[in-house]
Amino acid sequence: SSKELEVILLLALMHSHQTSVFGACLPEEIDDSVADTRMLRMVCGISGLELSQLMDEDREIVKEGILIVKEDDFSSRRTTWLSTEACEVLLRGLQPASDSSRART
Repeated sequence: SSKELEVILLLALMHSHQTSVFGACLPEEIDDSVADTRMLRMVCGISGLELSQLMDEDREIVKEGILIVKEDDFSSRRTTWLSTEACEVLLRGLQPASDSSRART
């Protein structure tokens, strides 16, 4: 859905931004590198049900390790992020990685 796409794009931005400006755009209480469900719902306007469906462990995007979902052992809080490889593909396309980007990973 379009809301799921917004979530994925936001996760890519959160993973790859290099300035404090982007982090300053997020609500104060939000860590700008890992997204919890509350933040994704607030920023993307996605419902809890839609978000649960996106994060379902049976979804291909989760099974393949593109979307990483971790449930906190001590609360019902779930954090979500995109794999580094998925972010690179979203930002660079399917072009071969340059030598400098390979050296960073």
